[in-house]
Amino acid sequence: MEDDGPAMAGGQDADDEELAHFQSAIRESIGEQSHADIRQMREEQDRAYEESLALDQVKEMIRREAEERDMLERQQRESRLLEEGHVRREAREAALKELEKLRMGLECEPEAGTEGCANVVVRLPDGTRLDARRFAGGVKVQAIYDWCDLQLAEREVQGDGASAPARTLPPRGQYHISTNLPRRRLVDKEKTLESAGISGQVLLILEPRAG
Repeated sequence: MEDDGPAMAGGQDADDEELAHFQSAIRESIGEQSHADIRQMREEQDRAYEESLALDQVKEMIRREAEERDMLERQQRESRLLEEGHVRREAREAALKELEKLRMGLECEPEAGTEGCANVVVRLPDGTRLDARRFAGGVKVQAIYDWCDLQLAEREVQGDGASAPARTLPPRGQYHISTNLPRRRLVDKEKTLESAGISGQVLLILEPRAG
């Protein structure tokens, strides 16, 4: 009977070598796959980082644009307020000059008890009244219109909210003054108060001019 021990040993060695080769191939495959997974994971992380960075850049750009827009709007608003304030100051200065001009053009008020003078009160369309004033009988009806212009201009400059002439009264020169009873318009401004029948205690009515 032949001894087959060496043959079996040789076969066993071959099997072991093949097994080792197979295991090595598996390890290499696993290693390559692991490297591929790591590389893919890193690529995904890099891509996510780049996307996050791009998103942050967009957000920063939007924030800066909003800040610049807010700053521009604030500057425009401040410029507009300054301009409006300048316009209001100029308008007020012009109104004050006009007031002074109207005051200078008025006849002096006669003293109380002066014979032939009229104590005039003018009622406005909103029901309020101008300050009473005495007029000499020899002055023209125009003096009453001038007095009304002055009173209304003073209220407007002072911002008298109680009467609010800017909302309830017509512009200067766009109204008539009438007697109360009987109702009669004082259209001839060159007449004297005496010749127009204006004397004593008198209530006059300020009415907007039609049209």
